[in-house]
Amino acid sequence: PRNFIKVTNLLPLFRGSQDELAFYVVALSLPNFGFSSRVSKKKGFGISQYAEACNKLMLALRYDQY
Repeated sequence: PRNFIKVTNLLPLFRGSQDELAFYVVALSLPNFGFSSRVSKKKGFGISQYAEACNKLMLALRYDQY
């Protein structure tokens, strides 16, 4: 999906039996894309830095596998 709002359309697909949650969904927004604002006016925040930031977030949320 292009942005986190589009992810909300997919959330009903992740429901388990009896409308219980079957999954936790972490929908990250890509910086400088869609509704996200610029990360920095300085150059250097590329895909590698974004991946590292996402990994740190997931670890902070206590997901060691994702």
